[in-house]
Amino acid sequence: GNEKLTPGGLKARFRVGNDPKGEPGELEIIDDYTFKITYPSPYGGFLRNLVIEGWNGYTELINPAHVLKQWHTDYTPIEDMKAELEANNLTDEWWTLFGQKWCQNWDVTRERCTGYPTLNPWVLQPADSP
Repeated sequence: GNEKLTPGGLKARFRVGNDPKGEPGELEIIDDYTFKITYPSPYGGFLRNLVIEGWNGYTELINPAHVLKQWHTDYTPIEDMKAELEANNLTDEWWTLFGQKWCQNWDVTRERCTGYPTLNPWVLQPADSP
């Protein structure tokens, strides 16, 4: 993981048994639309964590890379973010800007998330949109 974005490391819900000391699952990208996560031992609670606990939901696992890569230094030089950083009273804290741009499940109704891609059955649009 990235220490700037996830300083505490992988969350327990992505480890066997929802245990902070449990082994993490292994992610395999199969194609543009399919992925597989394999755990070293049974972890039936993973599906519950992913789909039933909507307040957590998929946004801790799956996110729109085409949007968020703009705010991550592994993909975009920090120089290209300078104007946006300065507009937010930041210097080189790209991870703070990333966090402001990242819309998680509980953020999807916030104005800053207008037009943000989602797997939900709705996408927030401005009131004057058709």
